[in-house]
Amino acid sequence: MNSSLQEQLQRIKPNLSKDITKSGHPEKMQKSSKKIRNKVKSNDPLFTLSRKVNLVCLPLLGTIEVYVKRQDIADALAKLGELPTRLVEYLKKLTLIDRNNELTAKGQEFMNTALLPTLERGLYHIWFAENDPLLLNAPILIQRIDAFATKELNKYRRYRGDTNQYLTEQLITTNLVIENNKSISIESVNARIKEVEVLCDTQGNSSLPLKWQLQQHSKAILSGKLNIEVPSKGRGSNSTIIEKEVSFNLPTSHNQYMEVMDSIGKRLNGQWDNQKKFFVLPFNETIDDKNTLNDLSLKTLPFKTVNSTSFGSFEIEEHQPLSISPMNSGDGEKWLEAWCKHYYQQKHKALIHAEKSQLEWLSQPELIAHDITPIQIDKMLAILGTEGKTTAYWQAAAGFDLMPHIAADYGVALTLDDNAEFELVKLINHLTNGRTIENIIISDRYFTTDHQQALLTSIAKKTGVSDGVFVTLEQMYKKKLPESWQPKFIDKSPDNHDRYWLFYTSAGLKCWKVSASLDFARESHGQWSVHGTPTFTPLDKRELPQYLHDIVEAFDRECV
Repeated sequence: MNSSLQEQLQRIKPNLSKDITKSGHPEKMQKSSKKIRNKVKSNDPLFTLSRKVNLVCLPLLGTIEVYVKRQDIADALAKLGELPTRLVEYLKKLTLIDRNNELTAKGQEFMNTALLPTLERGLYHIWFAENDPLLLNAPILIQRIDAFATKELNKYRRYRGDTNQYLTEQLITTNLVIENNKSISIESVNARIKEVEVLCDTQGNSSLPLKWQLQQHSKAILSGKLNIEVPSKGRGSNSTIIEKEVSFNLPTSHNQYMEVMDSIGKRLNGQWDNQKKFFVLPFNETIDDKNTLNDLSLKTLPFKTVNSTSFGSFEIEEHQPLSISPMNSGDGEKWLEAWCKHYYQQKHKALIHAEKSQLEWLSQPELIAHDITPIQIDKMLAILGTEGKTTAYWQAAAGFDLMPHIAADYGVALTLDDNAEFELVKLINHLTNGRTIENIIISDRYFTTDHQQALLTSIAKKTGVSDGVFVTLEQMYKKKLPESWQPKFIDKSPDNHDRYWLFYTSAGLKCWKVSASLDFARESHGQWSVHGTPTFTPLDKRELPQYLHDIVEAFDRECV
């Protein structure tokens, strides 16, 4: 560039009259940076993969396009109306503005980055990865070489292979050696190899470890030592070779990340769900572990390497605990059975606490979508007894007997016999200890059959409650409630899978968990009978699931 033109560019400075770091709010800036640090910490890579990569240095005579930071030109474009004619013509020559002094598409792009493409023809030493399926033939490091200063020139031998394989079709992020006297530094640049006139055989090589950090925005890191030529001052002087510690951040694509995650999923006989960020796996011996099931995560893997068709083999250096989920609801039932076996193997738990733990486990994000049915105590004992009367079996059985059903504050647990005569008044007296009933809340997420409607209508009539609350799913609300009863709609989740009957009595709130829906009692020719073996289990208010506890609290506030 003409020196006078360069001087004009240097005189154009951006408006720095307002120092944000002084006149702004530093405390806000500190909070912002803290958020970023926390975000980075929470986005640690799922996997760190590694392998050795052999780098080779090939001398190349040709043309390279390098994108150079030109803040002086960006500042000039920002004040286009104030520029002298000579400088405006120079910007037109760079095709940053058109003949009407409007920004071109190239100019718009330049204003966003301040990077200007520059074509350079010369001699270079370029380091490439040798036969690496991930890095391919992309240039890893580019160094300009003074042909008059290098002592290696007489050793160059023409490369006999296909030189076109080293052309770079698209702009890539690579690294450029910057020389300063006898020292060197390395900067990240956007560049590409436009033309190869002469390519020579390998002038050096080095084996470096490649680490690939797998996450949404993955990156590969190549680090180690390279022997880099540094020219001496003065033409004809010999250059020197120095050993330089390097670390290159090499960009990888989302598709590459997905292919490797899919490969890992296949090794686990499942698949990777990128939207939900967990592996969907069938039940197997690896999953059948107390800690794995409790946390729904794999902390160790049954293999130490991963192979990708496109990117070759990597060692798994480390990984975070990996979230896992069943294949479907049927597979999820196997997970639940295994979890229960491990749960009861530890120590006996009162039935109420065991059922609460089961619902909490089923409410985890990895399971909730499968809508897995909780296991009732009778089925639980049958499952645990299939392998003999193990410790888990006796712990569960003992827990059943530890129910607080003999406490007067709770009431006595009750199971009705199949095909027995159904006497609603006696049942209600049992559930309320014969107290006066002031109101009722019933939670049953299905209300779709005539039998359910008939029993609920009969309950309202026999108790005299005219403004009860029925908690259910909106999409399963198909029948008409008793007159003046109000529906309360909830979202489907494991903790509302069970049914609950709550009675506000003159002696306080009586809470019951019911094992069957409202169609367990059916009327035929004026006679009611029991279908199935519904069990009524007394609960303390504190043992209600959270959704129902919230409804009770809101109901109590309305009453006040």
